[in-house]
Amino acid sequence: MGLFCLWCNPRPRETKQPSTTLQELCHQFSFAEIQSATCNFNESLVIAQGGISNVYKGFIKKSSTQVAIKRCNKESINSLLEFKHEAVLLCQLHHPNLIPLVGFCIERNELILVYEYMSNGSLYDHIHGRNFNPLSWKRRLQICIGVARSLHHLQTGAKYVIIHRNVKTSNILLDSSMEPKVSGLTLSKRGPLSISKTLTRVESRVMGTWGYADPEYMATGFLTEKSDTYSFGVVLLEVLSAKLARDIHKEHLENCNQSLKSYAEEIVDPFLKSKIAPDCWKTFLDITERCLLKEGRERPDMGEVELQLEHALKSQEEADAKISYKDKDLRFKLPSISCIHMLVQDQYSILFQNTAQKMGVLSVLSCFIKPSSDSNPTLMSAKPPSSIVNELCHQFSLAEIQAAIARNPNEFSKLGQPRGLKNVFKGYLQNSNIPIAIKRCSIGSFSQQLFSEFKNEIVLLCQLHHPNLMPLTGFCIEKNELIIVYEYMSNGSLFDHLHHINHDPLSWKRRLQICIGVARGLHYLHTGAKHVIIHHHIKTSNILLDDNWEPKVSGLSLSKRVPLSISKSLIRVESDVKGTFGYLDPEYVRTGVLTERSDVFSFCVVLLEVVSTRTIQKERLYNQIHSMKSYAEEIVDPFLKSKIDPDCWRTFVDITERCLAEDGRERPDMGEVELELEHALQLQEEADAKIIVDPFKVK
Repeated sequence: MGLFCLWCNPRPRETKQPSTTLQELCHQFSFAEIQSATCNFNESLVIAQGGISNVYKGFIKKSSTQVAIKRCNKESINSLLEFKHEAVLLCQLHHPNLIPLVGFCIERNELILVYEYMSNGSLYDHIHGRNFNPLSWKRRLQICIGVARSLHHLQTGAKYVIIHRNVKTSNILLDSSMEPKVSGLTLSKRGPLSISKTLTRVESRVMGTWGYADPEYMATGFLTEKSDTYSFGVVLLEVLSAKLARDIHKEHLENCNQSLKSYAEEIVDPFLKSKIAPDCWKTFLDITERCLLKEGRERPDMGEVELQLEHALKSQEEADAKISYKDKDLRFKLPSISCIHMLVQDQYSILFQNTAQKMGVLSVLSCFIKPSSDSNPTLMSAKPPSSIVNELCHQFSLAEIQAAIARNPNEFSKLGQPRGLKNVFKGYLQNSNIPIAIKRCSIGSFSQQLFSEFKNEIVLLCQLHHPNLMPLTGFCIEKNELIIVYEYMSNGSLFDHLHHINHDPLSWKRRLQICIGVARGLHYLHTGAKHVIIHHHIKTSNILLDDNWEPKVSGLSLSKRVPLSISKSLIRVESDVKGTFGYLDPEYVRTGVLTERSDVFSFCVVLLEVVSTRTIQKERLYNQIHSMKSYAEEIVDPFLKSKIDPDCWRTFVDITERCLAEDGRERPDMGEVELELEHALQLQEEADAKIIVDPFKVK
């Protein structure tokens, strides 16, 4: 881990300090720390140079962190506004394929942004640099998929539509695992709310990099999400051909009347010839050609681009899969193996060839279950290969779990009440004072359904990363025990704080902040991940609170994962009705069809529970309330009366009523819910500086 520092000098005669908001969002470094990290910007440490910047390699002494520092020239016309724009964006955005911001420095007319250090440089370096070995085709596809995911997140997963405006290979950085991180958000533009279904158009002074810039944008000055799609199409051609963008642009113009397929073989990187599977080649060319269409409206959105690239990768992996038999050895080089245990017999031995990352936890866990005629499987005595599992998430031994619980001074202290066969314990990791939460999913034996839920939760939590999702520490599967280990949430669950007498009542602002965090977590599940994920089990006991009262959504064992929705229609899943009475979407209960809007309804019940502190299962509040405004004084928590601003209350009631719509299609999506709750919080904060008025006396 290291850092990039962006040094801009908008006006040498002025020294401006960042807003308090920016200081609250990320760490502020002193200029002395930056100077020390670079030996006062020693030229021998320069690792990259550009038209308006130099990049230095350095070292932050306090944290023993290697750094890279990007310093703009003194003559740079970059403004403080642009600096704050990128800083605030990166503080607010969190995605595995966006460059993480560590902090900033603003001192002595210097503007500096601090990023994590990317040890493998940029994609540009690997494609065009002579000191790098050529990237394999699969690696190139994997990098492109990561970039597509981040651009899709910018356009759909944030509060506003964010158009990058400077997508190019030099802005695609690679970490130690060759995972891409999109950088260069200085020129990005924030459009209207991302809940809009029409293309976002922003009138803008034309900026960007020649060769990558969308011709339609250059001609009209109108920037849209599809401008990023075009730029990414150029990146795809650059990845395929290993040619510079300016040469690609020239060739594309020369061949504008021809199909890409007709001349693609002429431009492909010689290193890749005969190494690309035909089906993969066809899929890749089809989506690339569509990205480069002249009219932006005809180009695919980044969600579809991501999906098609994943399909291309799958085709390549299937073509690469080879099974060779020699004597009695069975050698695998497969992208996935659904059930290895069916092949484990005395007369065979199995060799795994780099299957660790390809197989996934789902397949690994399936392999260590003995088939049984009574639908009550038992574990094999052999442990799963640690080299496979540990690359995905840490596997604890049962002895480690027992030792962790034994270290708890309050023997077998429970964090939650047992439900069925599940108990949650507090423990401590060996040789550390780090507390963990240990969920014991089975006692002695388990059903196939329970094991399926166990696998589902582990697979999802290994793949998903969001500040408002419960972080997974590891798991244990041994001696018929199914155990999941999480980070410990010191403030318990939202249910505890709403219904237990031994907790002080939460303030209205705190309740709103928690609800906003949950909405963000659900919005990420619906739009920001590789697949659409329907939580299927939203309730206050599945909303945990960390040291800083930041909510973490848990309980993903019942969740449903479905292919990414390219269309704007709702994802629908035929499903056995499961969940908790009182929170279930009536439409889902009636039809058995689960959609994202089922989560919206369940979240609305949480909103009612938060404002009323009534136990939903008993009160059936959503059946009593036809118009929340008329029932407000009856349901609101007495502790909150006279403490909610009238405008805030109206906004909260309006979005809650819409979430309760009987027809799921009429409910808002979680992005809109998040936005409206943030607006309600803003109104409350503005009112808190003034005289607080009782909302129930305002007509």
